[in-house]
Amino acid sequence: LLVVVIACVCGCCCNASNSSRVIKDTTEMTSPNNHDGAAAARSRCNPLTWAELQTIISAGDLHKLARSEEQEQTYCKARSKIKDEWESIYDYLLCTKFQFLTEEGAGQKKRSKPTFEEWRSMRKLGKNDMHNKTRTVLCLNDFPYYFEEGIEHWVVWKLGEDVSTSEIENGKMGILKEGGCSNKEFINDTSVFLHWLNPPELKSLPDVDHIHILFRRFAISHL
Repeated sequence: LLVVVIACVCGCCCNASNSSRVIKDTTEMTSPNNHDGAAAARSRCNPLTWAELQTIISAGDLHKLARSEEQEQTYCKARSKIKDEWESIYDYLLCTKFQFLTEEGAGQKKRSKPTFEEWRSMRKLGKNDMHNKTRTVLCLNDFPYYFEEGIEHWVVWKLGEDVSTSEIENGKMGILKEGGCSNKEFINDTSVFLHWLNPPELKSLPDVDHIHILFRRFAISHL
């Protein structure tokens, strides 16, 4: 099941649903073990073009992806707010993206129910619980890198396992369908889509697998 997400939901108090929904992604930020991350130490003066992105991604030079100074300031403020309000970034992720329940933890900070560690323990024990199942969601990234106008930054998140090739393709189809297109030929067209998996040193949340997808919507009308 691929859940598509669009409006940001914080402190969600409902269980996961099988219906398709869209929540805007605000979690592409560093984990406590990754500090500010490699990208956070830089900012760009000029937006990345599609041609530049094709070169960077094909060469694996992902450290060259960065935000503008203004984007970086927004990102850091949001990250700080999440750290102030939630016990961990994983609690925030589980509640806002995977629709776990929210409860009050230590120091009145919010946390997911179950917590990420509790969920992993249940999964290892093989408990038959709805939270024990793998889940995949497709989200717009609230904090994309500095791209030229017309480039959308999406993320496929998967809880419990690594994102598969078919799930990347399903994510691209979900993006196309969200825009009213169902032509499968576009998913492998690098003038329309680019995607990448960050190496371990650039992963914002290494314990939940996620794939970045870039989409150039206007390219469809020119093909």
